[in-house]
Amino acid sequence: MNKTKNLRSRILPLLFVPALAAFGQEPGDYRVEGQVADATFSGVIYMTDALTRDTLASTEVKQGKYVFTGRVEKPRYALVFSRETRSGGAFILEPGQIVLQGTRQATGTGTPMNDEFQAFNRALLEIEAALRENRKSGDAARAEIVSLAGGMMAKHPDDVLGVLAVIRTVGLLDDAALLDLIEKAGSFVQQQEPVARKKKALLARIATAEGKKFTDFSAEYEGKRQSLSDYVGKGQYVLADFWASWCGPCRREIPHIAAVYNKYKAEGLVVLGVATWDKPADTQKAMKELDITWPQIMNAQYAGSDAYGIEGIPQIILFGPDGTILKRNLRGEEMVRTIDEIMSQSK
Repeated sequence: MNKTKNLRSRILPLLFVPALAAFGQEPGDYRVEGQVADATFSGVIYMTDALTRDTLASTEVKQGKYVFTGRVEKPRYALVFSRETRSGGAFILEPGQIVLQGTRQATGTGTPMNDEFQAFNRALLEIEAALRENRKSGDAARAEIVSLAGGMMAKHPDDVLGVLAVIRTVGLLDDAALLDLIEKAGSFVQQQEPVARKKKALLARIATAEGKKFTDFSAEYEGKRQSLSDYVGKGQYVLADFWASWCGPCRREIPHIAAVYNKYKAEGLVVLGVATWDKPADTQKAMKELDITWPQIMNAQYAGSDAYGIEGIPQIILFGPDGTILKRNLRGEEMVRTIDEIMSQSK
């Protein structure tokens, strides 16, 4: 049975539900009802736009319950949150009567777009669970996610649900599929900061995929400018570690990097650190603490990460003698084995 098809058959009727609830609203009016975890709490709770971070409204919590009323011209992805009770939730702010179900991670119900988004989330969670429990192959799961997200984008190419189709499938789709989904969107979706940032990273990552030639970047520190091309493409293998002093996983990779550096530096392997999103003083302190003796591009900040579409560190990349990107995402023992194999073949 095609679960995605059945899901769509359940969603389509929602699209024809009148946007106005039957409680006397004018066009564009909304009413949002919710509650906090502490039923005795009284105070102020705020509603913000999750995409722009603008504050949209505030209201009093009375006996643990709150109500927002107002008018919205175009649906927005909204958040409510009470720091005192650590209660809140996310929902589509659209015309109609919206009820937030739950307290700490409340979800919106009662209006067409909220109900459609919840159905979309339930379908994704079902696919993820089937994959996790080995009830579905990886290829089958990805195909269903592509179909589901593509269907959402086809119906909402230029509104907030199109934005959420992208955000919700980050990490579930590969780079090419996610970029394809984004490029099917309209200008509103593509201009939203999370989508624009993701598209920029995807394009950079695809341009610097394994098999492509390296992309150069530069950084300046204490009046000295360094470039990746000072090291890469010079006839030697280069292992570049994009890292930061505050990054625990980065620090845990240093012993593995040190092992291959000490083993192969005499045979021409170049190991290079790229100080990413870090203060130079903190980088230098960590270098002393971790006994890092290989060269560094200091104060790289976003220069390297933007060039290579890096959204999380450590990112360890192996470049060939001619500057070709041989491997990305190297870690731990796998990195050591990869360097061992390549260096043995180069003899």
